[in-house]
Amino acid sequence: MMVSLGSTSHQRPRQVSWIVRRLGFLMASVVTFGQLPEEEPAFLAFVQKTGDVWARAVSDEPESPKYEPLPVAEFLMRFAREVQAYSVVAVYVGLRDDILNPEICIHEVTEGGTQVPFIQNGSAVPGVHTIVGGTKVKRKFIDSRGSKLVRYDRGEFRSVDELASSNLCFHPGTFKGETWIAHPASFMKWGKKILDWMRRHTPESVPVYHCNYEMRATIRVAEACRKGLKLR
Repeated sequence: MMVSLGSTSHQRPRQVSWIVRRLGFLMASVVTFGQLPEEEPAFLAFVQKTGDVWARAVSDEPESPKYEPLPVAEFLMRFAREVQAYSVVAVYVGLRDDILNPEICIHEVTEGGTQVPFIQNGSAVPGVHTIVGGTKVKRKFIDSRGSKLVRYDRGEFRSVDELASSNLCFHPGTFKGETWIAHPASFMKWGKKILDWMRRHTPESVPVYHCNYEMRATIRVAEACRKGLKLR
């Protein structure tokens, strides 16, 4: 589906408002949850039953990846330790052709410089920092909105009693200039199936460490939280 936003300046805000209100297509589908590492195989087994599903690292170079894209379970088994950062393994999952031929975008990033941690409640927030100094350069990345991929962030243990949260997310499409390009219904149905499986298997709600809100969790994570596990 293609929706053009080309119009005069006084018409455009009204058109955008109508599109967002009537179609709601800009919102990503997201599930954030807590799962134990030993619970992941059941999820991956389900994902693999939905088709020829592969994975690749989110942080990898899009055209010449350092970590070879592979079927999802095999990729995680081989490369999870190498692509892990801040106790999270971030990968894209999707059908083989979509993994091997993603949409590419260019962003300006800062290379070099000094990373200054973000402090909250007296402690550094994992994975959050500002960069002082460095050089701004343009780099190619996988376009997460334009590609027919689900991002899977697998949370791991930060310490014996603190578990990083996990996340699943996919986008319904992207803008090309002022034209909205929607992903095909087949991808949307597949992505929804993946997230719905996780929602069914995370029926509990547990407090997030050092926050005033709760998060979905598996039954085993909820039991562990009652015994002192911190989910963050």
